[in-house]
Amino acid sequence: MIARHWAQCVLSVLCIVLAGTAWIGFQNLIPLPAVAGLVDARIDKTRQNYSMILSMRDAGTHGHALVTWVGGQNASELQTFSFGYYARDIRSIIEVFDSDGTVSNELLRPINSEGQTRFSLVFWVDAAQWNETRALVDNWRGKGRYQLFQRDCVTFVTEIVSPLRLTVPSRLLYPTPRQFVSALLEFNSAKPDH
Repeated sequence: MIARHWAQCVLSVLCIVLAGTAWIGFQNLIPLPAVAGLVDARIDKTRQNYSMILSMRDAGTHGHALVTWVGGQNASELQTFSFGYYARDIRSIIEVFDSDGTVSNELLRPINSEGQTRFSLVFWVDAAQWNETRALVDNWRGKGRYQLFQRDCVTFVTEIVSPLRLTVPSRLLYPTPRQFVSALLEFNSAKPDH
């Protein structure tokens, strides 16, 4: 019964994300293809209270990758966090390759400024994995510079999901957020269980 409740909570959050992006797509008269997958990455499979959602949304030419966490010990303690990594204050093309980087709270960004979510991969995780991956966000705050292909939204997502034992695509073969998250979804969603 509890597992069903948590599944409904996670699916509700995913539906809100997809509905919000669908509204943006409708406003811009863009086709609305959105692909989603589910992976059970839990080591401790006794509870289903925690999940992570890896998403790619339209932003610029190649998209943007971000991670959302949903979970808690019970429904009254449900927490949601969502972060992505950005270059701060880019004024020229050169700054895309080397500028100050920032971890941004995706939940505080205005929905009308964001693009449509194209790919989402939902992971069931256990409490230890949830806490470990959340702690990795702090390693990115205020440390290092944004460098396209070396320290950007894709490398942020790659490091955040590294404890989940996933098949991670090569960044050389899938360099953009759109390509990388799509490949991550393809490589991992076919696996019913790790």
